[in-house]
Amino acid sequence: MKPIRTDEEYQHALERADKLIDVDPEPDTPQADELEQLVDLVVRWEDEHYPLEPPDLEEAVKFRKEQQGSDE
Repeated sequence: MKPIRTDEEYQHALERADKLIDVDPEPDTPQADELEQLVDLVVRWEDEHYPLEPPDLEEAVKFRKEQQGSDE
């Protein structure tokens, strides 16, 4: 297993992880270990290339109020 360096490698890692998730490997098996490593690599890639911006505080409060059914 090697670091993800390109969008193509990222897509391949996602596809492989999806296949492993579908199999639902038992813990402490080679497939479960591979899935764990892929997830770590994908998260690292996404954190670097697709960082999440913190939400606007006003919008976050408004969203939460809407979830609770509050119109205040």
